[in-house]
Amino acid sequence: MKVSFAADGIILTQDLYVSKILERFGFTSAAKSATTPLAHGTTLTRADEEDAEARHLAQQFVGAILYAAVIGRRSSTVRVMSHVMSKPPSNFEACKKHVLRYLSGTINRGIKYNTNSNVPLKLIGSATQAGDNHENRRSTSGYIFFLNGGPISWASYLQTTVALSTVESEVMALTEAIKEAIYIPEALVDHPTSHRRTKHIEIRREFIKFHIGHETVKIERVSTKDQLADILTKPLRQDIHNYLVQMILHG
Repeated sequence: MKVSFAADGIILTQDLYVSKILERFGFTSAAKSATTPLAHGTTLTRADEEDAEARHLAQQFVGAILYAAVIGRRSSTVRVMSHVMSKPPSNFEACKKHVLRYLSGTINRGIKYNTNSNVPLKLIGSATQAGDNHENRRSTSGYIFFLNGGPISWASYLQTTVALSTVESEVMALTEAIKEAIYIPEALVDHPTSHRRTKHIEIRREFIKFHIGHETVKIERVSTKDQLADILTKPLRQDIHNYLVQMILHG
């Protein structure tokens, strides 16, 4: 990761690391770049039979792009591909090439944190019921936390149980996001505490009600158009993906 200093903040980029990924997996500059990590509507389902060589290659690729996702490229792609890497499906290779094209096209993209910002910690969260998970129908949650104009924490994950409704999946997503909202300020002052899951939907509701009532968090409605965390829950159309990326990076 490279840190650059600007007059009004700092910028984090990964161009050197991304270049190494492209070189390692044989990407050529002649190939056309992509503007989204995966094509809109892409689904990946584990193959029926195991292939040791295909599994090894898939694990190598997912491991390589995982660091890029953790440090700076927020999307649901790594989660989706890691879910099937033990038994890569026939379209895994095409998805891999699409990801490489996306990395090539966004190699200089970075995160900027403003030194003169006084905006409080902000969370955007989302959930997609069942979504791209056709194997066990568990919903996908995603959230992004912002501080000083840039994202500082984000996650894309399958929920631990099957939600029976959109409301239930959103309650589970909100619970985990509030846990993170409580944890982050403590972590920033070096007093981290455990913030893992509680099991039951009733407990989650009471948890949410308690923290709203005590003003630990403030809940505001976000329009579908500005739902930044959708980038972490599903592959999006090119125009929507690009709009959300710009909003995440530049506000």
